[in-house]
Amino acid sequence: MNRIRLYLRVAEALGNINCQRRFAGLAPYKLSDLADLSGSSSSSNDNDNMDICVFCGNPIDADYIVDDATYDRVCAETLDTLSDYFDDLIDSAVNLPDYDVVYGDGVLSVDLGPVNGMYVINRQKPSKQIWLTSPISGQKRYDYILPPGHGTGHWIDQETGETLHEILQEEMGQKFRGQSVNFLMLPYTSHN
Repeated sequence: MNRIRLYLRVAEALGNINCQRRFAGLAPYKLSDLADLSGSSSSSNDNDNMDICVFCGNPIDADYIVDDATYDRVCAETLDTLSDYFDDLIDSAVNLPDYDVVYGDGVLSVDLGPVNGMYVINRQKPSKQIWLTSPISGQKRYDYILPPGHGTGHWIDQETGETLHEILQEEMGQKFRGQSVNFLMLPYTSHN
C-alpha cells in the first residue's frame, strides 16, 4: 500500500504526460469509462474519449500515445538499424582495438573497450520506451513521439528534450575521432 501511495505522489509531482510513462503497466483510462463505473449516463462529448492518466487524472496528449503494434515495430526497426550502424562504424574504426557489438532479444550492447566504456540500448516494452545506458551521460529513457501531421516520429527524452540519435551522434563523435559519424540519417530521428 505504501508503494502505491509513493507512486501516486511522484506521478502527481511529474504532471500528466510523464505519469503514464514512468509508471507503466497501468493503461490510461477514458472519461467515458468513469461514467460507466459510476452508473451515470454521460452526454456524447469529444472529451469523453480523452485518455486520462491513472495517477494524476490529467489528460494525456494524444501525440504521446503509441499502440503496442506500432511500438514493437518502431522499436525493432530502431534497434536493428542502430546495431547495423554500430557494426559498420566499428568495422572501419582505427582507434578502437577492443570492441564488441551484441544484439539480441531487444538489447543492444556496444562495448568500446576499457577506455571508452560500454553502451547498452534496450527496449522497455511495459513503458513503451527505449533506455540508454552511457558511460558519458548515464541512464536515459526515450519515448517514441509521433508529431501531428508526420508519418514517422522520433525517440525523445521527455526531461531534456534531446533525442536518442542526437545523444548518440554527440557521444560517438567523441569516440570515433577522425571518422564520419551520422546517426541523424537513421530512421526515427527528428531530422527525417
